Amino acid sequence: MRGIVTQPAFVARRTAVESDPMTAKEKLRAQVDELSEAEAASARIVVERTADRDEIGEAIAAGYRRIPQSTPDEWGDLSKLTESTTAQTFQRLDAEERAAGIDPW
Repeated sequence: MRGIVTQPAFVARRTAVESDPMTAKEKLRAQVDELSEAEAASARIVVERTADRDEIGEAIAAGYRRIPQSTPDEWGDLSKLTESTTAQTFQRLDAEERAAGIDPW
């Protein structure tokens, strides 16, 4: 069965009634006793990975809230760099056109 990914049994289980008013936490608590040790270990890994991803995502979002992408920082002001390189590129293109004998616009 190499290469085939299957869902753990605890993920595939469903309650008999989809419109059950129980919360997700209540449903999980009700199913905990039915889990094998392997299923419980898998569930714990899923919960830990989800928590790690949430923490990483929140750290990234906090960084963007602290310094929005368009804000100059210690690395420099991107808009000034863009203006400078654009001007340099146009000057080089103008020089190439003059050297090739092309009349300016």
